[in-house]
Amino acid sequence: MCYLLNAAHINNHTKILLSSTGNAHNSGLGFCIGGGFVSDDTKKKTEILAYANSNEERNKFLAVHCADFEFLQASFKKIIVITYSKQNIQEISTIFSNKWRSNISRVEHDHERVKKRMDTMLRYSTLESIYADTLLSSDYIMNLSWDNLFKGNASELVRALSKFTQIPVENFNIPNLIYWRKLTNDGLINCEK
Repeated sequence: MCYLLNAAHINNHTKILLSSTGNAHNSGLGFCIGGGFVSDDTKKKTEILAYANSNEERNKFLAVHCADFEFLQASFKKIIVITYSKQNIQEISTIFSNKWRSNISRVEHDHERVKKRMDTMLRYSTLESIYADTLLSSDYIMNLSWDNLFKGNASELVRALSKFTQIPVENFNIPNLIYWRKLTNDGLINCEK
């Protein structure tokens, strides 16, 4: 999501550079703070504030793994919250552990190791305690469901993002979104075999 928004912001239509599992971390436009299984909230918030105050123009949008919505609202003009239903938790956990594993090790692992990582993530994650079908939407908060991000109509998603961010629809690269979905889904399918 972060890459898609930053590329649209600067009207960059080049093909996205993704890992085999769909991560855009090495793209130069996909910036993320906080992640992994364990994260120090104080350190994460310090990094988030430093970024928010940096007036970064090229990477105007960033992804943060933070469930402190009051802190985020106080730190940013607008936030997009990716929400999910309880039924999405298993799918998201599998995808997250697959991306995390792939990003950290940079090598492919067998199915059993991926499943073990997923079980670890489910044990230590707060996914179940923070899941939400919707949070309060406003001019400053956009709720984007996991189902719409991962499986919904791409044109409708882009129109909603355009309206919220004020980035013209034509700046968005829908083939990059579809490519991200494909690699993410391929990773999910490979984990579930």
